[in-house]
Amino acid sequence: MDQNIPLSVATIMKDEAANLPDCLKSISFAKQIVVVDSRSRDGPLEIAEKFGCEVFSDSRKGFRPQKQVAIDRCRKP
Repeated sequence: MDQNIPLSVATIMKDEAANLPDCLKSISFAKQIVVVDSRSRDGPLEIAEKFGCEVFSDSRKGFRPQKQVAIDRCRKP
């Protein structure tokens, strides 16, 4: 039985590999987790992929454009 709630969670990051596992564990209830990275140098994309997240990289500068990229990839409420 699928335990995940039909919900999308979008998160953006840069150089947050040390904090990412705890973050992803805290939102593991969601059916879809979208992670958008902004040119991190510490390997968070590999961590997110291991958690089963949908992973994207976006080099646009600024919080708002990067957050919009993440939201646009969400398929659930």
